Amino acid sequence: MIYRVSVMARLCVVSCGQRKIWSSEPGRGPTPAGEAYVSSFSRLCREYALRFFDKWVILSAKYGFLYPHDTIPDDYNVSFNRARPKPISIDDLRSQIASKGLAEIDTIVVLGGRRYAEVVVAAFGGDYSYELPLAGAAGIGVMMQRLRRALDDDREIRAEAGGMIMDLVHWLQGVEGHKFVPLFELDDNLAVKIKYVGSQNRPVLRRHPQMEQTIIDLVEKGLEDPDWEGLIYVMGWHDLPHFVPLFVGKTERRGIRRQVSENIRSIRTNTSAFARWGDNIDYHIGDLSHALFRFKAYREPRKSYERWAATLFEAPGSTHLVQPVFLYVAPWYTYSTGPSGSVCSVKQVTQELIDLASTQFAETLLNARRR
Repeated sequence: MIYRVSVMARLCVVSCGQRKIWSSEPGRGPTPAGEAYVSSFSRLCREYALRFFDKWVILSAKYGFLYPHDTIPDDYNVSFNRARPKPISIDDLRSQIASKGLAEIDTIVVLGGRRYAEVVVAAFGGDYSYELPLAGAAGIGVMMQRLRRALDDDREIRAEAGGMIMDLVHWLQGVEGHKFVPLFELDDNLAVKIKYVGSQNRPVLRRHPQMEQTIIDLVEKGLEDPDWEGLIYVMGWHDLPHFVPLFVGKTERRGIRRQVSENIRSIRTNTSAFARWGDNIDYHIGDLSHALFRFKAYREPRKSYERWAATLFEAPGSTHLVQPVFLYVAPWYTYSTGPSGSVCSVKQVTQELIDLASTQFAETLLNARRR
């Protein structure tokens, strides 16, 4: 059967759920997809889709895109977050997009977590606009709160209320007070200069003086403002607006035991930590240097920084960059608004940025994926 969806339409994609109707009715036979998923979250997503969309489908990890009237034969337990049993492939999803007429839309709205958004974007590709009404939510409870509020208010969650998947780099450019600087000090051959630190004269990559002064200025200015929560930073390739994010992180004002974190205390002389970009092991520059030069330390180089080294440099042990590396840095305040459109903490906005980068720059992002 070939389905038709009107041109210039929006499509809502609803995530399936682990709990299905067969858990309470084991003798029930084949069931329409719109009735099969019975968790509270699934019911809210379905009600939201019915309220605000003419066209919507459920994304099943086993069966792919399902219209509400499509039949599911019986219970199953397949997830996009597990390799086994094997979920439906991206190629099969693309075939369904064509056979079910889903390509004839402009905007795709995804009700679900980050993994579902990644699958949807991978299947549909870059020719569509995407919206994530539940982006940045700290868990399924917050997602359900957003959905209930929208249903109670009879008002769809849109960008101004916390939903549009906007262009990450465009958002970064709009953050007030942001700075964009070279990360490393280079020689004329695009090789990172090194210095030797500690009693063992460990070789450590040099931060660019402009980067160091930028961090110092932002931290010292921030500590004078009671609303300042810390810094967000993004390491990447190319200048704005063609920036390609490689790693997203943060440094917070407060420490575990002190009002001012050891990462930024005495920032002018704190080269060991230096707002998470310090020379010591367990900080970005120190760990990257450890992975690159393999010097002796209290532990082996971390796998994550071995990936950094393999991505940034031409060869193991080489200080020649594949291409120049830049650092985006921006101050974050108690009143700052994240990509979702909501005021959020520095910790929350960092996760929003990782979520966006994981969708828009999945091939290059070095942040570890959440399980």
